[in-house]
Amino acid sequence: MIAWWAAWALAQEPTPAAEQVPEPADVEIEVWGESARLGARSALVRRMRELGWRERDRDGHVLFKPPEPWMGRAKFHDEGFWTFGRPLVAFDGGTTVVADADPSERYDALDRGRQSSTVGVSFSAPAPKVRGAAQRRMLEEVADEVAAYRRVLEVTAEHEVMNLLAPRLEAFWSTGAPLDGERGPAVAPEARAAALFDFWATRTETPTGIGACRAVEAFVENAILDAGGTLDPALVAAAEARRADGRRLLPP
Repeated sequence: MIAWWAAWALAQEPTPAAEQVPEPADVEIEVWGESARLGARSALVRRMRELGWRERDRDGHVLFKPPEPWMGRAKFHDEGFWTFGRPLVAFDGGTTVVADADPSERYDALDRGRQSSTVGVSFSAPAPKVRGAAQRRMLEEVADEVAAYRRVLEVTAEHEVMNLLAPRLEAFWSTGAPLDGERGPAVAPEARAAALFDFWATRTETPTGIGACRAVEAFVENAILDAGGTLDPALVAAAEARRADGRRLLPP
């Protein structure tokens, strides 16, 4: 299912005359989910084609054939990282061929100055550092597309955790049911705020941890404060002081 989440900064002043309209404020739009991931991957594939690489899907990754066989194929994994395969050297009749082998197969090292010959033909293949330099240049060329792809993965992980935690937070606040979804003793009403803040303060600075923080922050604002509830400022301050990333539990 395609899901979109956007946060818009709205101007508080009336719109001035046309000649006085300032540049629009920056707008952050988060796209996430499988459709967004495939779209980001397609953008990467298009950029790779522009660089002379040709792709084919294979078992959860995209395999790219290089412009020059000696460069070795590149594999872009769905998790957002690259691996490279070394090319193999083969011979076809009396002609030397640098065979672009599948990265899942065994690769032989190609060192500059390592001479091989057959049918009176000798050759010298590029050294690993030459191949590595070419691969690094390719990575630099597609850095923006890869960053966009990884950002989609991060935001997707955040929203998946937020969706998972939303009903658990409601159950926790109303009944004391454990936030981890496991069976256990209910948390007493007077201890729920402290337990909630401790959960928030101990989430890691990872996509899933940030997603959990955002879920708690939204719950505090929408389900507690907007409903007329109050929170102990000392508990809030203590929880915020425990986070090294400077996150705030309450909206400014």
